[in-house]
Order: sequence, then C-alpha cells, then structure tokens
Amino acid sequence: MTLIKILLRDYKLRSYTLNAVSFHFLQEQKEDVQHSIITDLQNGNEQTRRRLAVYCLKDAMLPLRLLEKLMCVINYMEMARVTGVPLSYLLSKRSTN
Repeated sequence: MTLIKILLRDYKLRSYTLNAVSFHFLQEQKEDVQHSIITDLQNGNEQTRRRLAVYCLKDAMLPLRLLEKLMCVINYMEMARVTGVPLSYLLSKRSTN
C-alpha cells in the first residue's frame, strides 16, 4: 500500500499533494522549483545543481518522514501481529472504506 492510499483512507484533508500533507503533519514544505527549469538547473553551475539536489532530496525525504511521523509501518506490523494475518495481506487486500 502506498502512502497516498493510507492518507486517503485514514485522513480527511483538503488536499493530498505532498506539499499540503507535509505542511499539515510536519509543518514543512517542498522546495519551490518549477518543472520547466529543472534542465536549466542541471546544466547550470554548482549553485544551480545544488538547488536541484536539495529539491530532489526533499521530495524523497518528505514521504519517509511522513511514514515515520504517522507510524504507518509500525501500525501495520502490529495489526499483522495481533490478527495473525500476514503483513502482505494487510497491505494488498485491506478495504479502503
């Protein structure tokens, strides 16, 4: 199950974009980089590539921090342990209601 599916099922939010969810739970947002300038940043100098690297790292780290903050993995592992159901079953077959 993906983070977005967990969020959609378990939380009532106005928006489910990474920016909105990160701000709601972590009080942190993505770096502001327009997709249209990514190539220019990559082809630029050390400073522009650094800006692009920070953008990419933050996009990768925010979902991981959300998983940790919301304890998604721990909750599913405990649910599997208590119910005696394999973790893979909970992740793939669980109702979205």
